[in-house]
Order: sequence, then C-alpha cells, then structure tokens
Amino acid sequence: MTETVEFVDAATLHAWLESGEAVVVDVREDGEYVQAHIDGALLNPMSRFDPGAVAAAPGQKVVVHCQRGVRCEPTSARLIGAGHQDVYRLSGGLLAWVEAGLPVETGAA
Repeated sequence: MTETVEFVDAATLHAWLESGEAVVVDVREDGEYVQAHIDGALLNPMSRFDPGAVAAAPGQKVVVHCQRGVRCEPTSARLIGAGHQDVYRLSGGLLAWVEAGLPVETGAA
C-alpha cells in the first residue's frame, strides 16, 4: 500500500487492467475523453474533480492519467488526501499509452 503517488508505465497498467488489479481515472476534459480514452476509464475531469466519485475495491490500485502526465499530479494528491490508498500516475499519460501501441476507445462515457 502506497501513501505517496508513484508512476506506473503503460505496459504495467495494461497488465493490471487485464487482471482486474486497477481502476483508471481519466482527469482530462470531456472533449478529450470523447476523442480517445482507455477502455473502462472513469472520466473525472480536473476542472470538477471529485475524489468521492472514485470507487476502488479493497486492494485495487487507482491509476490517474491525463494527456501527458501533468494534470494527474494535483488530482492524485487529492485522492490520497481523501483517504485513497495505492494511488499511481500513468507515466507520460495517454500519449505514452498510445505510443506503447495499447488500444483506445472513442465516444462519450
């Protein structure tokens, strides 16, 4: 269990998602999410971020991501402040996910 926010790479996050070990929180804005997002990611934009809207099962990791990895810093800190544990940031954001050749979905949440 981590009480500080650590980075995770796209391949590791993909493996965690495949095994059900993590939930993903996308803190980009609605229009960005519609263009491309990680399948199953919870849209919780930074402009109206609500840590209480993030539900993770006991023992499940919470991974926050944005486009490049900048906006997820303050939002992940807010998650920890709200009592969430095992919080991570996707290193490089969605751009790193796409660069790794991992799939994205399009359309509204």
